Amino acid sequence: MHESENSPAAKQPAAKRLIYWTKKVKMAKTSDSRWRLDRQISISVLIQLLLLASLIVGTWVNLQRQLDLLQHDVTLLLECQKGFEQKLELLQAKSISYEYRLRAIENKHGAAEETKSF
Repeated sequence: MHESENSPAAKQPAAKRLIYWTKKVKMAKTSDSRWRLDRQISISVLIQLLLLASLIVGTWVNLQRQLDLLQHDVTLLLECQKGFEQKLELLQAKSISYEYRLRAIENKHGAAEETKSF
């Protein structure tokens, strides 16, 4: 590297110019290593973002699957409830029927006892 004669290093003695040039090279190296460090951090951040996105997509798919299972279970419960309602209505109808029969038997039995007592 050739320095112009107007630069601060050109006006100094040779030993000081060497130190100035060494500092300049070190700064160039550190800026280069910073660029590499930033590049590595950027790749690391990119990988983390990709992993985060895959976790989000995986969670979304899992939630959709669980919602499908839940919907299936709710559908089965509704079908069972309909069957249970039908059985309950049948039992209620039989109960009413047996109650009328019991009243009819009681009325006949009560009327038969009244005729016997006269």
